[in-house]
Amino acid sequence: MRIRNYMSKILLIFAMVLAFGILEHTSVQAATIGQQLTTPESRWQRVYDTNSNISYLGANWATWNNDNLNCGSIHVSNNGTSGKGLTVRFNFTGSKLRLISFTRLESQRYSNNIQINIDNNVVKSFSEYYDETFKCLVFEEAGLSNFEHFVTVSCLDDCAINLDAIDIDSVGQLKPYNSNIVLTAVSLNKASTDLTMNTTDTLVATVTPDNATNKIVTWISSDPTVATVDSTGKVTAVKEGIATITATTT
Repeated sequence: MRIRNYMSKILLIFAMVLAFGILEHTSVQAATIGQQLTTPESRWQRVYDTNSNISYLGANWATWNNDNLNCGSIHVSNNGTSGKGLTVRFNFTGSKLRLISFTRLESQRYSNNIQINIDNNVVKSFSEYYDETFKCLVFEEAGLSNFEHFVTVSCLDDCAINLDAIDIDSVGQLKPYNSNIVLTAVSLNKASTDLTMNTTDTLVATVTPDNATNKIVTWISSDPTVATVDSTGKVTAVKEGIATITATTT
């Protein structure tokens, strides 16, 4: 955040974001599909296949233990048999998603026809049919709207399927599958204001629609040394400079 003097005043710029996310700067991604990604990159976090918010549908799921895997195990179609009809489901908040799997070309061949469906909008196919690689990046989708998404991953052929881990935004969350999400938007009663030091102003956040999934607002100041904001939206000017006050729902 850029700070500059404005005589004896403090300029506050107010921002609102779509629910389920916080604005982030775009970062350059170095990982390549089909290559090993042993740890999440900057601004990403890794969620293991054992997370309770991930649902595995179908009777043919099993776990395979190996010290080279994330958390030492993966969920996989039983004994590397056909994964056709097996499904993985989860929700996540944020603007980007990666899937990490174990890949193999020979014996117990892994599928090259796996479909991922995000919000019934983004529908793509990806493969786990690469040279044998642990912690392999097999799917990436960036540039999504920064809110909660629901995801379904399904194997469409008679080959094996597995999941080792899921990478999401570092500020995101993995949640139980729910396709009935009511997207939430936050608006503020003003876009900017000037305050003198030690004065206050209270912002009013409006969450829409009325039946939004979550209407709890979180307030954040980009620079609390310039201006602070409390849980009610009350902003207090501390010193000369510029600060951005952001209201979000999570």
